[in-house]
Amino acid sequence: MFSRRRSKVVGGERYEYWSLCESVRTAAGPRQREVACLSKLTGPDAAVEAGWEDLDDLLAGRQRPRAQQQSLPFEETKSSQPAAVAAAAGARSRWEYADLGQLRVERVRAFGAPYLALSLWRRLGLDELLGRLIEPGREEVSWERVCCLLTVARFCGQPSELAIAERWLERTALDDLLGLAAGRLNDDRLYRALDVLGAHKDALCAHLLARYQSWFGVRFEFLLYDVTSTFFEGQALGNEKARRGYSRDQRSDCKQVCIALVVTPEGLPLSFEVFDGNRADVSTVEDVVRVMEEKYGQSERVWVMDRGMVSEKNIAFLRSRRARYLVGTPKSQLKHFEAKLLETEGWTEVQAGLEARVERHPDGRGEEQFVL
Repeated sequence: MFSRRRSKVVGGERYEYWSLCESVRTAAGPRQREVACLSKLTGPDAAVEAGWEDLDDLLAGRQRPRAQQQSLPFEETKSSQPAAVAAAAGARSRWEYADLGQLRVERVRAFGAPYLALSLWRRLGLDELLGRLIEPGREEVSWERVCCLLTVARFCGQPSELAIAERWLERTALDDLLGLAAGRLNDDRLYRALDVLGAHKDALCAHLLARYQSWFGVRFEFLLYDVTSTFFEGQALGNEKARRGYSRDQRSDCKQVCIALVVTPEGLPLSFEVFDGNRADVSTVEDVVRVMEEKYGQSERVWVMDRGMVSEKNIAFLRSRRARYLVGTPKSQLKHFEAKLLETEGWTEVQAGLEARVERHPDGRGEEQFVL
């Protein structure tokens, strides 16, 4: 593929832009096909909208002052040496002609995805929040930037801190975007940053919830709750919550901890708690509901849980809190609805291939409705 400068006339005005093209084989021979229109042309024929010096404003979504929006006039150079885009310190970008035949590509680095993740980090105000929460020390790279790197890397699909330190960081433009030289960080520093972040879990969750509410106007009245686990290969002698218990990873030979997670229907994590590795799922419900009420107040929320969380005690507890719930029914109760499940009338298609109906419990007390 290659880029091509194009022009067109609309309403008597001439517009110039860049397009992304590719060469294709046809019955009439090789032809060029436009894949996408990239942008309105910037350069000698148009004012430079923004340059590298505007990066902080662009990432934070701030408008640049009008005084900065004046670009230097384009100056044509007649140097015999290959020229590239040059920018003087503290000045606007200046465009010059380049001899494309003498240009070569060196050290290709990923820019788009890290830039997007960094932009979200800044617009969420996480840089300012962690800058206030974490006391600076003698470190060369601030903890806020290390935490930012971890978040950006996870956003870009990196599975481990070791891979970030050994390979991924040097293949991205984050050394320029964040001022992070790859040699100044190792996996130990990244692991320690997780401990630093963990100490401010509640403040981070509260901050993100406030941003989410202000942006989208949600009330968090519909919550999904579940428990998972993560195991340790070593003896985990320094972790008092590491115990042997029911392993979802089929690693009963390893110690583990249980992680209780509350999320929105869109998948936004609202809160999490870490329990002993041998803690039964059904015994965590009261603790988590109380924690959510202490943090965000008691309201008529709808709690959605699978049948592993269900017990008569938990149901009575939710009713006492005036909380509504949608939970998986224990298999022992399904026999009460065998006849209803066999009926062919009264079903509503709620999505392709799925029909549902609402029924009262056969006991006649009317305390609950069941969705079949």
